Amino acid sequence: LGHGCDLNEHVPTHISGLDTVKFVSVSCGFFHTLALTDLGQVYSWGDGRCGKLGHGDEESKLIPTKISAFESIKIISLSASQFCSFSVSDVGNLYFWGSKQHPNSEVPNIFMELLPKKIEGLDNIRFNLVS
Repeated sequence: LGHGCDLNEHVPTHISGLDTVKFVSVSCGFFHTLALTDLGQVYSWGDGRCGKLGHGDEESKLIPTKISAFESIKIISLSASQFCSFSVSDVGNLYFWGSKQHPNSEVPNIFMELLPKKIEGLDNIRFNLVS
């Protein structure tokens, strides 16, 4: 939930430590959340399995953590899915991270990206939004 613990909250609760950050968009997946700032930075938190948080590992985060892979890239749209995440940059590039398959599949997960990766082959398409 972003509060630093894994207890349920039954009423909306302020997430401390981010008072100077202005969030403009939030997307919730099954067990993870992405948040976009007015400066185009992306924060993620929740269940880290499959790399869907975008921090280069599968560790879960109990508090919103900035995705450093986007340090020099301005993001304008994002989407959290079940096992993966997507974003669009201000120049129209589409990024993916996480898994393309269920993590409990008996097939080895060769389709996993632990860090945001630009989807190649779409250079003639300018994306504006992902949902």
